[in-house]
Amino acid sequence: MIIRLASNKDIEYIFKIWHACFTDDQAYITNYLKYCVPHTKTWLLGLEKENFVSCLSVIPSYILMNFKQIRGGYLYAVGTLPEYRGNSYSKVLMESAIKDCKSEGLSYLLVKPANDNLYPFYLDSSFDRILFKSVSTFLTKESVGRNDSSLVITSLNASDLFSIREASFADTRYLWPKEILGYVIIEALSRSGSCKKFEITNGNSNRVLYYIAYPDELISTKIKVLETNAENPIEIEYLLSILKGEYPGMEETEIESPISYLESVSYTVQRSALLHPFNENLSPLLEKLHLSLPLE
Repeated sequence: MIIRLASNKDIEYIFKIWHACFTDDQAYITNYLKYCVPHTKTWLLGLEKENFVSCLSVIPSYILMNFKQIRGGYLYAVGTLPEYRGNSYSKVLMESAIKDCKSEGLSYLLVKPANDNLYPFYLDSSFDRILFKSVSTFLTKESVGRNDSSLVITSLNASDLFSIREASFADTRYLWPKEILGYVIIEALSRSGSCKKFEITNGNSNRVLYYIAYPDELISTKIKVLETNAENPIEIEYLLSILKGEYPGMEETEIESPISYLESVSYTVQRSALLHPFNENLSPLLEKLHLSLPLE
């Protein structure tokens, strides 16, 4: 058995595993290989003659504590070719990656299971702290208000997203390097998504807001907002108005956020991710932070 870090020459192996495990959308895989993989540590597990059958990536993440950056990682795209499943290759590969993360001095590792059925697998693999999120639903079949013709709406780029996120979420969320946020935008747009920023005036203050959203894969009239810094009813009304302009057929909007983040809005609580802290002293803080990475 061979376990090693992937290099540029291994792209064909990663493509093959991705195609078999996650999607047959070649453009989507190409975007991942081009814009995300170079900024990750991607591991491969192979059998005889480097016949690679399993892979995973660790995407860099960090938090800010007292203005100090504390590094962590996000476990992503854990997959094994169907014909080789049942041999614990993914678990072996994951254990190797966790060992490397610890030796590199990372303080935590996160994972967002693709579905509820995978939670037991990761819980059994030392990801034993559950993170939660709130999900709020807004019915937008009828026309929404805040049709402000003076509102300036522009495309969101990675630099803007990086700056706004650090200013807005340093104390409440896990953070991501600019390169990963660039891929987040590319990934959302590839799903017919919308990533915009806009500025509103409320009293004597101006607020620069943004959102990252795309249509639900199963319900075309439902728009999922994976991240926004809009936080009160007025700001949400502006957001819904802009989305209605982007998606005229929108009837329902779902917004993910930290629990109790949106003011005066009802929500349901759902599991969002699992955490494996390497530094137990940080565990109480890490368990309170929200994981909002529009990357699935």
